[in-house]
Order: sequence, then C-alpha cells, then structure tokens
Amino acid sequence: MYTSLFINDLRDFLTQTFEKRNSMKTQNGENIMDQTDSDQNSVVDDDSNALAPALAEESNRTVQEIVSKHGLKVILIQTLIILVAIIIIGLQGYWLHQKKTKYIATNGGMITEVHPTDEPAYTAEEVMDFANRTMIKSLSLNFVNYENQLTSVRGDFSAEGYVSFRKALSDSGLLKDISEKRLNVKLSTTPGTLITEGLIRGT
Repeated sequence: MYTSLFINDLRDFLTQTFEKRNSMKTQNGENIMDQTDSDQNSVVDDDSNALAPALAEESNRTVQEIVSKHGLKVILIQTLIILVAIIIIGLQGYWLHQKKTKYIATNGGMITEVHPTDEPAYTAEEVMDFANRTMIKSLSLNFVNYENQLTSVRGDFSAEGYVSFRKALSDSGLLKDISEKRLNVKLSTTPGTLITEGLIRGT
C-alpha cells in the first residue's frame, strides 16, 4: 500500500516537472522567435533606411531625364499657344474698335439710319452738289409760273433762309422784271467752293 502511494506521488512529481520543463521550453522558443522576428524587422528597417537615399536619387534622376528630354518641347508648345492667343485677342480688339456703331430710328413704322452727332451727316461734295442744284432750281424762273417754282424749292431752305432769299429777289427787282417784262431766266453755274464746315449751332 505504501509502495503504491509512493509510486503515485513520484509519478505526479515527474509529470509536473515535465510540464514545467515543456512550458519553459515553449516560453524560451517564443522569446527566441520574437527576438528573431524583431531582428529581421530591424534588418528590414535598416535596409529600407539604407535604400531610401538611393531611391530618392534615382527618382530625381528620372525626373531630370524626362524634363531634359521633353521640357524644351513643352516650353516651345506653350509659348506658341500663348502667342496664338495674344494674336487672336489683338485681332478681336482691333475688329471691335474699328467696327462702326449704327444708330437706327423708327418714324411711322419706317426704319431710318441716324448719323452719329460726332460725325458729319454729309460730305463736302454732297453739300456742294446740293447747293448747286438748289441754286439752279431757285433761279430758273419764267414769267408764267415763277411763284410755283419758288414755292417748290422752299423745302430746300431753312425758314429764315427762304424768307431772306425771297426778300433778296424782291429787293433786286428781278421778280418785277420777270413779271412785267415776261422774262424766262436760266441760271448756269460753275463748281462752287465750300467756305466752312463743322457744327451748326452746336449740333
């Protein structure tokens, strides 16, 4: 009986000792593995730190090669695009500056172009031609209907101008001679000269 108890105690002791030993081995193995992994990670980190400058230098060299190879071409293309844009903008500005503004007015449903106040309404040639035609019509009179002829040209004069013109004809005695002497008057003219031009009464 005592022998059986001793054997059981010895067996329990050996079992516990074996388990402790295995536990210690396991812990040591894990510590060794952890240390190995740490060493490997440290080696990897060291390698990465050592390769970083080389990788950066290689990247910079690649960028420099690309710039040196294509940079001049890109700069030339950009310069050409900028020059074309400047030319287009300049042409548009010139065209807008040269384009004349047209002023349109309506009168009784009719559309009429109005001349700007800062530009002459008529050219010098048009003014002289108008004056020449008006003089010929006004002084080409006959004793039969000279009154009708004078009335027909009234629209070519201003109100004051027509009154002054009729007074000059009467004062000169021309109308009296035409009526009493039964005359037909025909006027011939030569090209006139424009004395002055510009604004009339500020308009």
